[in-house]
Amino acid sequence: MKILTLFFISLFIFSCSPQTNETYKKSIIDYRKENNKFYLSDDSPLLEEDKKNFVGLNYFSIKQEYALWATYQIFEKPDTIIMPTTIERNILMINEGEVTFTLKDTLCTLQIYYDVNRFLENKTKDYFLPLGDGTSGIESYGGGRYLEVDSLNSEGNKMWLDFNKLYNPYCAYNHKFSCPIPPKENLLKVHISAGERKFH
Repeated sequence: MKILTLFFISLFIFSCSPQTNETYKKSIIDYRKENNKFYLSDDSPLLEEDKKNFVGLNYFSIKQEYALWATYQIFEKPDTIIMPTTIERNILMINEGEVTFTLKDTLCTLQIYYDVNRFLENKTKDYFLPLGDGTSGIESYGGGRYLEVDSLNSEGNKMWLDFNKLYNPYCAYNHKFSCPIPPKENLLKVHISAGERKFH
């Protein structure tokens, strides 16, 4: 009876884990389909000529190794910073802490931020990770990519990061947009072959 109970507990943990759930791949495929729909909508950042020929964003293949738990450390005194963008606009951000994780046997650390104005409006922390990696300018957009993390994806001192959801900033599609520039602390050497590729 004890063995049977342990079996069902193990089965429950296995089925609930974001890394081992059999529906994970489908959820990413569905996520990408919704993105493609958005890029054909009226709110799309695409230039009209690109929208006419648009058949979908370019992605790396889905790999579960790029979805992982990271250790999240909140700074004792979070910094308020002005994050520069690609044009003459600055964004007020809180650098609340950093996440640490191992990818391809490499220990990585990323600074994590949230937008001050959004927080004042919504009272929620939409965590934002702007980053560059070994694929930047080669297989992915040279100006870096972004990852958004919902505060609900945090558990204690852990944070769930899914790099299969890395996306390009709007200025990768249209130079008229203003996009936050990843800080030097978030420029990784490791190749994160996940998420969006170069558009052109």
